[in-house]
Amino acid sequence: MATLGLWVTGLLVVIVCLLILLYLYSTWNFGVFKKMGIKGPKPRIFFGNHMTIAKKGFTEADMEWWREYGDVFGYFSGPTPMLVVADTGMLQEILVKQFNNFTDRASPRGISGIMEENLSLQKGAVWKSSRSILTPTFTSGKLRKMDPLINEAADALIAHIKKNTNESNEVNFAWLFGCYTLDVIASTAFGIKIDSQRDPNDIFVRMAAKVLAVKLSSPYLTLAFIFPALMKPFSKLFDISVLDPEASDFFKQQTEKIINSRETIQQEYADFVQLMMEAHNDNPEDNGSRRGLTSKEIISNSVLFFFAGYETTSATLSFFTYFLALHQDVQQKLYEEIVTELGEEEPGYNNVGKLQYMDMCLKEAMRLYPASSRTDRTCVRDTEVNGLKIPKDMQIAIPIWVLHHSDKLWEDPEKFDPERFSPENQAKMNPYQYMPFGFGPRICIGKRLAITEMKVAIIKLLKEFVVLKCNKTKIPPKMLSSGLNKPEDMWMKVELRN
Repeated sequence: MATLGLWVTGLLVVIVCLLILLYLYSTWNFGVFKKMGIKGPKPRIFFGNHMTIAKKGFTEADMEWWREYGDVFGYFSGPTPMLVVADTGMLQEILVKQFNNFTDRASPRGISGIMEENLSLQKGAVWKSSRSILTPTFTSGKLRKMDPLINEAADALIAHIKKNTNESNEVNFAWLFGCYTLDVIASTAFGIKIDSQRDPNDIFVRMAAKVLAVKLSSPYLTLAFIFPALMKPFSKLFDISVLDPEASDFFKQQTEKIINSRETIQQEYADFVQLMMEAHNDNPEDNGSRRGLTSKEIISNSVLFFFAGYETTSATLSFFTYFLALHQDVQQKLYEEIVTELGEEEPGYNNVGKLQYMDMCLKEAMRLYPASSRTDRTCVRDTEVNGLKIPKDMQIAIPIWVLHHSDKLWEDPEKFDPERFSPENQAKMNPYQYMPFGFGPRICIGKRLAITEMKVAIIKLLKEFVVLKCNKTKIPPKMLSSGLNKPEDMWMKVELRN
């Protein structure tokens, strides 16, 4: 009995010690913002403020905190302090003037395996080397070669609308644009021809849906936020990730298959896998620098291009169409510009830039519904920014949604008004109040491709149809719970033009 009592006592001591250690682990950093003189929401033990984000999403949480604490505030993602900066003067320092002190993105949460070595997550000199290698992949000449691939997918989009509209002519553009951007990214990134509108059961389509089905409230992702230092080695040890393993393996194998086949077949391709293969080099130079991408980086970046170019573009197209349906005067003016400037020309990289009003409309749609609510940076050395001393390793959250909806920066910010982006008004604008693709040296590398892809789709759509709201149109759109800003659906009515 005495032995049992000692055993129970010992177990209780161990449990108490573990609880104390967990408490210290989760709270040891909670005083950092007070020392910096920064306000913010009170964190909870273990979770910090993560559960607020898991429940409300970045958009709502950031707006609530910004209204209460101002342009600069701090919160805790588990035990990790996050400095949120919506001050345009500080953003100029962080994103451009002192970029060398903020070169890195925040460490990935719950991401392991094929995604670890892509451009978005690379740091320091490795990122700089990869960026310099990949930048020529997105030159004007390379993007022009992708025009036929984009137009082919856009033609399939229009044909599908014509063939499959029901008697009420109601269309779910969220689904349709998802199919369109999937077809484009499959061809431009992987060189694979699919028609997801005609065959929604295609394995590429099914794996795309699985790999992107990640929610902020995911238990695994929550653990990754609460225990970032522990979850990363745990993920590596057991090869687990917040991404669906079957889908991750599919894209890895698909890329490897493409690479292996092209090493033996002499044929010209215009997709990103081919362009990265031309810059392939698994062996570093003698001085430690690299002049090419490793095989793992090619695979990782191929999957990154898929992620970055699929749902972000389709969601933006959905919101753009939504605003055109609600503002018929804008839609008519845009249609007239398309007819006047392009006539019967096939749209593409070379001529979509002529459509000034389209550019204004697209920018305003991306202001109101940026694809991502945030971007981020990590402070790589102790730095002072406009009088605020930011310690090394501090993670900086840049709340894009807040910047785009701030009544300090925009007059009547919730109103859709393309005239905000007229050449005259844009010349007066603070460049750091608008960043749908990020800003500075780490701006989205595929920005020009995404803009071309979206403009081509809208041009072909408006040349054939008038888009109208219908009984199923949700005003405002109902959003899905995810890290991106995506509508649950986007039902509109279409009418053939005379």
